[in-house]
Amino acid sequence: MPDQNKLDRSALFEVIFGLLVACSLLLATLGYDLYQARTAKPIGYWQLNQEAFAADNTKTIAHQSWQQLLERYASYSEPLSATVFDYLAVSEQDKQQLSAYLQALQDIDPRTFNHREQFAYWINLYNALTVKLVLDHYPIASIREIHQLPFDSLGEIIGPWDIKVAQVAGQALSLNQIEHGILRSIWQEPRVHYVINCASRGCPNLPLQAITANDLEQQLNTAAMAFVNHPRAVNLVQGQLTLSSIYNWFGTDFGEDQNALLAHLIRYAEPELASALTKFNGDINYQYNWQLNQPIDAALNTAMQNLDKTTIETQDDNN
Repeated sequence: MPDQNKLDRSALFEVIFGLLVACSLLLATLGYDLYQARTAKPIGYWQLNQEAFAADNTKTIAHQSWQQLLERYASYSEPLSATVFDYLAVSEQDKQQLSAYLQALQDIDPRTFNHREQFAYWINLYNALTVKLVLDHYPIASIREIHQLPFDSLGEIIGPWDIKVAQVAGQALSLNQIEHGILRSIWQEPRVHYVINCASRGCPNLPLQAITANDLEQQLNTAAMAFVNHPRAVNLVQGQLTLSSIYNWFGTDFGEDQNALLAHLIRYAEPELASALTKFNGDINYQYNWQLNQPIDAALNTAMQNLDKTTIETQDDNN
């Protein structure tokens, strides 16, 4: 007969291990919710140098390949009043094109280009990497389902924004490092939030046009106005103001206090909304939708696949 003490120890180990996994999953989930609150601390390696501001630095970076993919799979959804990306429809050939585009960007040292080219480079790289990350794990209902094992040094599962997804100029980078350590902290341009996309319905639109140095100012303003004037960003009804959680997570990017935030919103709001915001004086609520930014029919297909998968797993458990 088996040793009862060994059985007890084995059962206890399984219970403890199960609890550790459950705690790690909980911490990871909390981490997903709080990832946006990270401080915009610049990574010194990517700081702008004199070459970035040299008048004769007119080299450009090609983004036509990314533009082609956007034209094929990104579109404006009337039912959602937002941009969607049809991950379900992406062909194997176009997945290879995306990988080739990303490799071409990673073969470049962006520090040798002027600051506007660099800014466009990092935005397009971030958005293309996010699309590839979703494609690599599709079908999923939310980007927050993506994680990497084993656990990190703190015993937490590594979420989608901390996975090393690129290698640029010898530096391994995650989406968080690109967003917080480069884009937010080095450029200190609040409108960058309107052109980087986290593959979620609550996020500002994935730009339908690749970001370019020549059109940068227009693209930033267009994106800001599109988001601010959508109810998922600013919803003021009967004196109750609900904003996108972006304005809570990144509050300091938009100003030092609530008045500064409201001034930012008023700047890009349509006249009727701007007038209402000018008169607003109260507490602000925040909300965010983490559903994947895919067409509604694709979302239904994903839900059905997940349901079928759950049913099969349940049947296996019962056998």
